[in-house]
Amino acid sequence: MKSRIIKIACMMQVGLLLLWAFSTGSPLKASAATVNEQFKVSSGVNYTDFRISESTRKQAVRVMEVNVNDPYTNVEVGVSSIMNKLKKTTTHALEHHYDGHLVVGAINASFFHLGAPINLVSQNNKLVHAGTISSSKDKYINEPIAFGMNSNGKGQIDHYDLSMNYVHNGKTYKITSTNKERSTNNTILYTPYFPSETTNTNEWGTEVVVTFPEAPTLEFGSQVTGTVEQVRNVGDKTKTIIPKNGVVISGNGKGSDQLKDVMVGDSITLSIDIDSKWKDSSFMVASGPMLVKDGRVSLSMNPNSSEAATRAPRTAVAINKTGDKVFFVTVDGRQSGYSTGMNLTEFANYLVSMGADRALNLDGGGSTTMAVRYPGTDTVRLANKPSDGVERTVSTILMAVSTAPKGEVRSITVKKSKEGKLNVGDSIKILPGTAVDTYYNPVKLSESDLSLEDVNKLGSVSGNTFTAKKPGKGTIKVKYGNVSTTVNIEIADNSTSSFKDVSNSFWGKTEIEELVKKGIITGYPDGTFKPNNTISRGETAVMLTRTLKLDTSNVKDPGFKDVSKSDMYYKEIAAAANAGLIKGREKDKFVSNGKLSRAEMAVLIQRAFKLPYENNKYFSDVPSSHYAYQSINSIAKLNITEGYPDGTYRPNNSITRAEFSVFLTRALK
Repeated sequence: MKSRIIKIACMMQVGLLLLWAFSTGSPLKASAATVNEQFKVSSGVNYTDFRISESTRKQAVRVMEVNVNDPYTNVEVGVSSIMNKLKKTTTHALEHHYDGHLVVGAINASFFHLGAPINLVSQNNKLVHAGTISSSKDKYINEPIAFGMNSNGKGQIDHYDLSMNYVHNGKTYKITSTNKERSTNNTILYTPYFPSETTNTNEWGTEVVVTFPEAPTLEFGSQVTGTVEQVRNVGDKTKTIIPKNGVVISGNGKGSDQLKDVMVGDSITLSIDIDSKWKDSSFMVASGPMLVKDGRVSLSMNPNSSEAATRAPRTAVAINKTGDKVFFVTVDGRQSGYSTGMNLTEFANYLVSMGADRALNLDGGGSTTMAVRYPGTDTVRLANKPSDGVERTVSTILMAVSTAPKGEVRSITVKKSKEGKLNVGDSIKILPGTAVDTYYNPVKLSESDLSLEDVNKLGSVSGNTFTAKKPGKGTIKVKYGNVSTTVNIEIADNSTSSFKDVSNSFWGKTEIEELVKKGIITGYPDGTFKPNNTISRGETAVMLTRTLKLDTSNVKDPGFKDVSKSDMYYKEIAAAANAGLIKGREKDKFVSNGKLSRAEMAVLIQRAFKLPYENNKYFSDVPSSHYAYQSINSIAKLNITEGYPDGTYRPNNSITRAEFSVFLTRALK
């Protein structure tokens, strides 16, 4: 119910959002795409799930638009406090989520190796990690290009010029990088941010330990002078400890030669700087290649290289010309029939089509992740479908952050305790769904917060319960303070029943009657349906065969040792097995008279109607290791089942004939 309400609300907004999008240059200008899902995440953030169907492939693209002109909206980088500690994007986001600082969206960011970012990362005008840049145009990152928020609070994608030097005895020497493995002719600066207490280098280099009055911050534009406390010369295998209030300068080859005259007690000055356009930026994340520049495709790598030409999941960050709009963009891939992914040229063309002025490629493949705060919820959750089947751990993320205060409730959603037609005498509860305030922050509702009005006078209202009194179609108005929504109801005119043991007030009568009309069920010769009897696996095969209109005239023997051709349900069991709907319960045995469990029901419904698997957990008693975990979540997401009031599903419970009829009817709808 919740997902349907959200989709209906979003469809009502699409027209207005489309007009607004074309006037502001938002991603909705991508004409080849259709909107699968769309909603406002916060006062300055909009989210759209696009689907593209081409002649030979499909694409699933997700775009989060962040308006940094909004006074309550920021774009930030999420970096682990331990450099080589990888975490899921959603975990990163949760760690940065707190009152007054709500992470409402996130994507994966840096490429990484051995747990650490490969390229430059800075925060608050301070260097976190210098990284490296490849010399090959066949590699993603072969030029110093970064995305960040500049000193004016605008999104920026541009080249950068990082300067790192140390000065000894009046001579200036270049530092190659920070906190990475030292290689030939390199000079590496190891800081307390390095994940190990020592540099972990071999003996083929010179290392100098420098301490300062207090721990250096490596702020851009700063110089800090320290004292040499220790020198480890070439050939010495002693591990060099990184001081908490200092650094280690480690050189190999040429870098080692430049350190040979350094003595204990000498002064060394560190100098860290960045070019003016990046000075005082709130953060920088280097990546590559550049995809779009000045509104045109502009790849800063060889588009014919294997990394660029392969269709794969992709992640990018883009900006408009003024930098006041930042776009997080992902496309899923490696999933035939759902989303094949794009090569970098296709990805760049898509970004141009959606109105990007500049765009930078981020880590993709299995790392591609889009996390979104859905309406009425507090924290982000996974929105896309990673190619690994699960969310991969990453080194850094980009976050859309809302700092908005709490406001007045602006909209609510509700759900009915039972879907479908009611019979006279039936009662349903109107239950709280989601609610958001003026700034789209979630608001918790309880049943006592709601008041009901039977607009068409078709029944009676007591608290949050509606009881049907006469047939017809009507509306229940639901109010929360000054905010209201409506719920449609339909009460069937069921003066007669197909079965003498299914009364007009029976909770599943409407669904049972629908299956009778479709010829799916006929009941027993004595005129009963026996709704509370458990349904057998054989009876289930019959109902599925009739529902899907499977051919039973020419079936292949399914090979079950306990099902002979003379059995009552042989043809139906064979047809269902031939269609891949049912399998044996025991080795080579179908167990036709066995009671159908709620878990088996979920698997059968999911297979029969080819419902998409769902990984989001809905019930506390169904662990991810359960064989029917994805199927149970799938039917829960589509409101085919709601579970029990205590939040359980009870997968091992047997299911009755009436319950299966209701589930089957809901699936048909």
